Amino acid sequence: MSTSDVYDVAERVVKVVAAPYRIGEPQLEVETSCGIALCHDGDTDLKTIVKRADIALYAAKAAGRNTFRLYHKHMSASTEHNARLEPQIRRLVHDNHLQVCFQPQISLKDGLRGFEALLLWPDGTTVESMTVDEFVHVAEQSTLIEQVGEFVLGTVCAQMAEWMDLLTELNLSIAINVSMRELANPLFAGKVIRIVDAHDIDPQRIKIEISESTIPLDQARMLNVLAEFQAHGFRLSLDDFGTGYSSLLHLQKIALDELKIDQTSSASWVSTRRTTRLSARSSRWRSRLASI
Repeated sequence: MSTSDVYDVAERVVKVVAAPYRIGEPQLEVETSCGIALCHDGDTDLKTIVKRADIALYAAKAAGRNTFRLYHKHMSASTEHNARLEPQIRRLVHDNHLQVCFQPQISLKDGLRGFEALLLWPDGTTVESMTVDEFVHVAEQSTLIEQVGEFVLGTVCAQMAEWMDLLTELNLSIAINVSMRELANPLFAGKVIRIVDAHDIDPQRIKIEISESTIPLDQARMLNVLAEFQAHGFRLSLDDFGTGYSSLLHLQKIALDELKIDQTSSASWVSTRRTTRLSARSSRWRSRLASI
C-alpha cells in the first residue's frame, strides 16, 4: 500500500466517523483523530511502530481533531514527550490520585477574600515530572479534561457545602479554573449549573476563572457560555490579563467581576504610545470593576 493509499483510507475514516447520527431524538457528532506509522520491509519492530503511531495520533489531536497525521522523524521532541504523558495522566485519573487544594486569596486591605481551587497529584505517583500547564495541555487534547473538570467541580462543591456558613458570613468565594476545551463546549455551562444546583450551592459563591492566554478561537461560542454562567449568578474572573490583547473587544461584552493582570505583562509595559493605550484601557477596566 502506497502513502497516498494510506491517506485516502485515513480521510475516509475521519469523514465517516465525523458524520452526524441520531440515537433517539438528539443528533450526535463524534470527533476522531488518526495517527499513522508506516513500516517498510519489516525494518521496525511492532513496539516501535505503535509508539510512532501514538506520537502521530497526539500530533493529530493537537492539530484540532477530525484529522490525521503520518509519523515522521522530524516530529518535535515535545510531541513525543506529551504523547508519553497522556497514558500516565489517564492512570492518575483512573486511580483517583488527583487532589484538590484550596489556595487562600488575600487582600492587603480586607484580609481573606476567598480561595482558588488548584489541582495537584501526590509525590510518589509513578508519573514523569510534569507541570500543571503540561497536565492541562495534554488533558485538553483528549476527553480527559472533561473528567478532570467534573472531579474538580464535584470536590469543590462538596467542600463548599461544608464551609457554606463560613463562606456566607465572611462573603467569600471559590475560584475554579476552566479550560479552553470546556469553554468551547456549548453544553458546558448547563452541566456545571446542574452539578452546583445538586449540591445546593449559591452560584454567587463560585468564580468561573478563564485565562486570556487560552481563549478559544470560537470566541462567540465562549461568550455564550460565559453569558449563561452570568445569567445564573456565577461570578466571572479573567486571569493572565495582558497576554491576549486581540480578545479584549470581545471580552468587553461580558461584565467581569475580577481582573488579574499578568505579572510579566505589567512589568514589561513601558511608556510607548501602544502600551500607554493598553495601560489606560486596563485602568478603565479596573475602575469599572471597582464600581461593581
